[in-house]
Amino acid sequence: MTNIDKIRACHHLFMEDNMNRSKELKYRCCDELELKYDPTKRDTLSKHDHMFQIAFRTGEIWDLQERIFQMWLKFETLGQKKQASPTKPKGTKAKSAKPVRSLKKVSGDLNLGNWRALQGLPNNEFVKRLLTRVVNRAISLEQMAAEGEKIKKVVKVKNVFLQLSGQPDWKSCREMFPEETEGSMLAAWTDRLTPEVIS
Repeated sequence: MTNIDKIRACHHLFMEDNMNRSKELKYRCCDELELKYDPTKRDTLSKHDHMFQIAFRTGEIWDLQERIFQMWLKFETLGQKKQASPTKPKGTKAKSAKPVRSLKKVSGDLNLGNWRALQGLPNNEFVKRLLTRVVNRAISLEQMAAEGEKIKKVVKVKNVFLQLSGQPDWKSCREMFPEETEGSMLAAWTDRLTPEVIS
């Protein structure tokens, strides 16, 4: 069972349970998928949170994810590498005339680390935009992750700028500092954020 199968199964249980993101539903998902956890230790359940985050999305975001899953299974996502089938080494003589059957190429598991970048984005429009770009083959899943992380950093810079400016809201901040609050100017500061500011 691939991690796509597991995500789809969790999503099905989530929809069956009226989209209730409860701890009990997570336990049920783990039981159905035979994932290890200990009900007495919260940390054992949280190691599956990345899967739950993806599975518990709905509407347009789930539909976009499902399209990416289908693309992945058909090797259609940008930058996706096919796993090579085993081949007979050159120069070896076959002992018999039996036909050599090559293994079917499989897409394998998704790198769920790339999907973590969607968690914590300021709103669903950012998530939809990134997923749509993957569906349209404008970016790879790795690029989606990098762009998602960059967006989060720009939001952090924006919040720091708002704090330091002393303005009551971002609109006032933009009016007072139109050049400094341009997206490209904010993005230029993302690499200078210290770990204390990012967390």
